Amino acid sequence: MASDAKCGVGAQLSTFSRTHLIPSLQQLSSLHRCGLAVALAPRMTTRITQIDGQAGRTTTLRVEGSLRRADAEVLESTYLELRAKHEGAIAIDLAGTNFLDSESASVLCRLKRRGVELINLHYFLQQIIQAAEND
Repeated sequence: MASDAKCGVGAQLSTFSRTHLIPSLQQLSSLHRCGLAVALAPRMTTRITQIDGQAGRTTTLRVEGSLRRADAEVLESTYLELRAKHEGAIAIDLAGTNFLDSESASVLCRLKRRGVELINLHYFLQQIIQAAEND
């Protein structure tokens, strides 16, 4: 991807990856309009990487870092955008997620109800999501 000055991202976009780091939460709304799918937590960056499968195959959204409510909401809106233009299955890979709160777990439960497959969950993430499903 090339640099997009209008979106305020500049050289931070990788030319070989769909992984993006956003410099601040204030820029999130304008960056999201440009198709980026990342948010920052106050202390820990959450990275969301889209990994496209072959035609008709599963597309994966890989989540790394801490997943707090604001980050989970960005993930949800990213999923909805992707769902509108992608016909295949969509999975969310949580192997690189090292923090999940109950509010973000509720968002993940909503995504599961919409047909998202949550993959590579650590045991503690499974427990938090299961508790949210039971509420």
